[in-house]
Amino acid sequence: MPNAAEISSEDCLFLKVWSPECRITTTRPVLLWIPGGGNINGGTSEARHDGEHLARRGVVVVTINYRLGSFGFFSHPALTRESPHKASGNQGLLDQVAALEWVRANIGRFGGDTNAITLAGVSAGAIDISALMTSPLTQNKFRRAIMQSGASRNPISGPLSLSDAEQRGASHAATWGVSPDASLPQLRAVPASQILKAQPVRPVVHLNVTVDGYVVTQAPDEVFARGAQHRVPIIMGSAARDFTPGAAPPTGLESLIEQAYGPLASRGRPLYAANDPMYGSAEVQWATDTSFRCPAHMQLGQHVAAGNAAFAYEFARLPVPEIQPGGNIHGLDGGYVFGTFAERAQGTKLRPMHFTPADATLSDVMQQYWINFVKTGDPNGSGVPAWAAFRDPARAYLQFVETGPVAKDGLRRAQCDLYIENMNRVSRSR
Repeated sequence: MPNAAEISSEDCLFLKVWSPECRITTTRPVLLWIPGGGNINGGTSEARHDGEHLARRGVVVVTINYRLGSFGFFSHPALTRESPHKASGNQGLLDQVAALEWVRANIGRFGGDTNAITLAGVSAGAIDISALMTSPLTQNKFRRAIMQSGASRNPISGPLSLSDAEQRGASHAATWGVSPDASLPQLRAVPASQILKAQPVRPVVHLNVTVDGYVVTQAPDEVFARGAQHRVPIIMGSAARDFTPGAAPPTGLESLIEQAYGPLASRGRPLYAANDPMYGSAEVQWATDTSFRCPAHMQLGQHVAAGNAAFAYEFARLPVPEIQPGGNIHGLDGGYVFGTFAERAQGTKLRPMHFTPADATLSDVMQQYWINFVKTGDPNGSGVPAWAAFRDPARAYLQFVETGPVAKDGLRRAQCDLYIENMNRVSRSR
C-alpha cells in the first residue's frame, strides 16, 4: 500500500490484511475495521491501526481506507441526475460496501470465514456502521458489529435529506471557485489539491451521511427506532469524556439545554450544574452525554427491544496528563483494542500520556473481549471477568478503567433517561 505521506489521490480505497497463518490450514472469523476521523480525515496508515496483535489471537484482520470529505460525502444535483440510482453523497459509504464485498469474495484466500465477518469502527467509523446496519446493500453480508464512540443519532453527522445535501453541496462547490450550478465537467475539472484546500478541518453535516434513497433509504436513527435494522449482535460504547476531538467545549450551556430540551429544560439544568472528577466540566458532560453516551444507550435499548443481543461499555481510562483540553479521550480505546495504545503518545498534536504496566494489562483484556465477540458474538470467555448483556431497565455495562474492567449498571442514568425522553418527545412531534 502506498505511504499516505508520499502521495495524495482520490484513488484511496485500499485494504490491509493480517492473517494468523502463512499457510492457510484453518478458516477463521474476520474483523473488518473502519477508521474514524469525522468522515473528513483519518485512515489506517497510522501505526495504531496495525492488526498484528489481534491477528495473533486467531482472527483475520482487515483495515480499510475510503474516500473522505468532499471526495466521499459530497452531494450535488448534477451528480444525482447522472446516477442510475438518482442518488449522491454517500461515495465513502459505497467504498465501505465495496470493501465488504471484496472481503466476502476474497478473504477465504487469507483463511477468513465469509460467514463470520464483524464490522468494527470508532467515531465516524462507528457512525458509518450504524448506517450500514440499516442499508439494503449490506443485508445478510456481515454477522456482528462493534461501534465505539459513534451512534446513529449524532448532531454532527446528520444525516441530511438528499435535497438538503444537494443544496449544501452546491454551496460548498463555490469554495472551489465554481458556481453552485456548475456542470459535472466543470466540477471534475477542479484540481484535487484545490478541493482539499477548501475542505473543512472538522466534521460538518454536509460532508457526511445522506439519506440518498439508495445506500441509506431512511435516517438510521429512525430505522433503529422502529427495530428494522439488521439483526446482528453488537458491542457499543463510548468514552467517559467523548466530546468532539479538537473542538472547544460549548459555551452558553443553559441556552443549549433550553434549546435542546424545551419543556424538559428545567429538569436538565440541575444535571449539569457541577464538574465531575470522572466526566469533566458540566460543558464536557453535556457534550458527551448528548453526542455520544446517551445516543449509544438509546440505540442499545432499541436494538435489544428488536430481539438482538447487545453489550455496552464505557472506556474510562483518563489520561495523565490530559491529551486534549478537558481530558478528551475520544478514540483512545481504539489503540487499546488493537494493542497499539502507546502509538498515540508519539503523535505531534497530542500531549504525551504516561502509560503504565496496567495499561498493557487493560489493553490485553480489551483485546480478548473483542476477539471473543468476533469469534462467537459474545465477549465473554475464560480468563476475563463476566460482561452482562445490556437490557432495560438495568442497562448493564462494563467500565474499562486503568485497574481493569468493572461491571456496573445504569450509566449516567438520570442524564440518559432525560435524553431518551426528550428524543421520544421530539419524534412524536414530527
